[in-house]
Amino acid sequence: MNRESLAFAEQLIKKFDVGRLRISSGGGDALESIAFGHFINDRDIDVVVSRVCFSSCANYVLPSAASVFVESGAVLGWHGGAESDYSHEPEVWSDSELNDWRVAERSLYEKTGTCWELSVYPQDSMSWYSAYIYDGWAWDMESLTKLGLENVTFEGGVLATKGKGLPSVARLGFKGPCKPYNNAVNYDG
Repeated sequence: MNRESLAFAEQLIKKFDVGRLRISSGGGDALESIAFGHFINDRDIDVVVSRVCFSSCANYVLPSAASVFVESGAVLGWHGGAESDYSHEPEVWSDSELNDWRVAERSLYEKTGTCWELSVYPQDSMSWYSAYIYDGWAWDMESLTKLGLENVTFEGGVLATKGKGLPSVARLGFKGPCKPYNNAVNYDG
């Protein structure tokens, strides 16, 4: 998901008044994906995940959808978000870029009623073994509801955690409740 592909998708959605979007994405640019999430949410669009929705797709498109239908064998996966601990990677994000991302993510999550822990909760607490073996994590169905994604249906009632050519994910549970945002972070909004 990048600026060009999302602009093209928005153009088609507007032109054909699309009410349901079929998606398969390994992720992409966070800020562009957040903007697309707002676009999806503002239009009350349903999303069908056909193969994979990972990273920015899972972080920002899924919470924004009116409903989500995950086809059999499709993988949902997370591996971090704006509130992740990037202190060990200072070369990845400048303070300004990280702040912009955090402000944008917070805006979308507050708009959609999504817990910020959706994209970060286990990242720094996964065992080294799990972090090495898996590309990320998937939330069990009960946890998705606790995290604010009450509109997700899995075909056959089964959550896939791996597939040929797809990211592999560890299935995790979220005990909740959602925690408030950390006020120590420099948010503009």
